[in-house]
Amino acid sequence: MTDNLFHRLRRYHGSPDREAGEDFLTEAFAWLVSKHPPLGHAFASDLAARAKWNEPIPSDAEVCWSTQVRTSNGIIDMVADVQSGPLLVFEHKVWAELREHQIEDYREVMEQQHPGRVKTVLITARKGQWTQNADVQLTWADVHGWLSSANTPRVALRDDLLEYLRAEGLGPPAPVSHECILSFAPGEQLLPTLTALFNGCRIGHIAPAELR
Repeated sequence: MTDNLFHRLRRYHGSPDREAGEDFLTEAFAWLVSKHPPLGHAFASDLAARAKWNEPIPSDAEVCWSTQVRTSNGIIDMVADVQSGPLLVFEHKVWAELREHQIEDYREVMEQQHPGRVKTVLITARKGQWTQNADVQLTWADVHGWLSSANTPRVALRDDLLEYLRAEGLGPPAPVSHECILSFAPGEQLLPTLTALFNGCRIGHIAPAELR
């Protein structure tokens, strides 16, 4: 597969049944970790530890990244084949939901080819999309945080990807302002207050003069 980012992105076009944004993000992220082996090794090692892989990944282990892997159970977004380590199978979602049994289908088909090595990784926009059991579950905000970490190797276009995640609403959540905190408590009482008011009118407990 070409290591040119723009060649990767050129292959994808929007379609009614596929969100191009997910493919763009997958290709951009795959390019970043494959183009810069220390970064890819660090990310794969971190995921292996999260997935409770039994052995630490050797420091000189190669990681082979591939995208849009076609199988009999569907197209897998990204796969990382870690030398002397796990086979990391990724499903990426932005705002779409998982299809039924998607994670288990991918695990099953890859286990046939790589028995005992498969670890599934689900990355989504929000935690509410974690509706199926993957070995590792992350949000894109988690990825943003990992890439921003002081321990993460600094590489070309890393900041561009971080900026893209923020622009797409996939970065860290915005801080809550002092004004929002102060207005929350009165605001949350609005609906119960209105409900009580209308119920009182309906049963005649509130006189018309009280509504002025």
